[in-house]
Amino acid sequence: MTNKKYHTTLLFYLAAFFLPVLIMIGVLYSQKIYPGSERTIFTSDGFHQYVIFATGLRNILHGDGSLFYTFTSGLGLNFYALTSYYLGSFLSPLYYFFTVNQMA
Repeated sequence: MTNKKYHTTLLFYLAAFFLPVLIMIGVLYSQKIYPGSERTIFTSDGFHQYVIFATGLRNILHGDGSLFYTFTSGLGLNFYALTSYYLGSFLSPLYYFFTVNQMA
């Protein structure tokens, strides 16, 4: 009996994960958003914030500026804090290998 309950619970957990994923894939595909397409879910905030900050980090990694403070925004801002919020991924150092044109 315990084994059957375990399998039923596991089935519900798997359905709870895969059903939303399949729905999301279906919606994105219906909107012509898929890997390699011209469209992306990387929209407004993604383009106007993350790309700019990622480009700034890329330039800093190439020696243009300071990791702790930047004057690119008004009177300047704490780039270290900005990095922890927007660029906190362990993959962020990979921006080093992209050109500015590839990131825009």
